[in-house]
Amino acid sequence: MFFFYDIEYLCWLNSLKQLDLIEEDGLKILVPEMHLQNYGLAIRMQIQAISNRKVLDIVDCDGFYDFLTQYDLLDSIYGKGFLFLLHCAKQKNGIVIIGDDRKSQLQLCSNLEINTLSIAEFSSNVIRNKDYLVFINKIRSEML
Repeated sequence: MFFFYDIEYLCWLNSLKQLDLIEEDGLKILVPEMHLQNYGLAIRMQIQAISNRKVLDIVDCDGFYDFLTQYDLLDSIYGKGFLFLLHCAKQKNGIVIIGDDRKSQLQLCSNLEINTLSIAEFSSNVIRNKDYLVFINKIRSEML
């Protein structure tokens, strides 16, 4: 199960028809409801539409307060949406897809023993579409 830190990336994958490949492999993407609430109406509507397919479920996980207290995160600098995403990922033994530039968030994932994949790793290991990878690498090189 995969959890996306940046839901915009998930919407982008959908618009490029790359979620079809994930769905064909029987993999599942989970989007925590509280994390989704951090986004505007347009993004939420896109995610809702994607959730009508088998590839994505919008989830709510019990025990969030216990998670915050257990890991001393009640007064955390991180937003509740991100912390809820981590809670769900930990509870469901999922993998968080997160950009390499999110050093602090990656460190917290590591501290909580939550598995992560960078966007590049996810693209090459899960999507495995050569044309898409060439496209992504071209965009990355232009951004750098």
